[in-house]
Amino acid sequence: MKKSVSRLLSRAGESFSEVLVAILIVAMAALLMASMVSASGSIDRAARMEDADFYKAISNVEEGTATTSSGTVTIDDGAGSETVDVNVYSQDGLTAYEVTP
Repeated sequence: MKKSVSRLLSRAGESFSEVLVAILIVAMAALLMASMVSASGSIDRAARMEDADFYKAISNVEEGTATTSSGTVTIDDGAGSETVDVNVYSQDGLTAYEVTP
């Protein structure tokens, strides 16, 4: 305790090399922070673009404006099965079925 009080009351400062090391550490931390902010911005932009494409594909499938084809769906409830004619709407791995009248 006595040693720390005497050091606080002393007029001696830090050495030049200690100051340079401290500045180097602060500069490296600032550089690391800047690169992390830049990387997170790139990730955010890519995620927004992917989300926009996904929501557009969902909208196209639900509205029936995606690629259309005809097909059949077989429903089996264990007691019997029934085949139903459907229109198939698909885009980017998403698929919706609509029963044809």
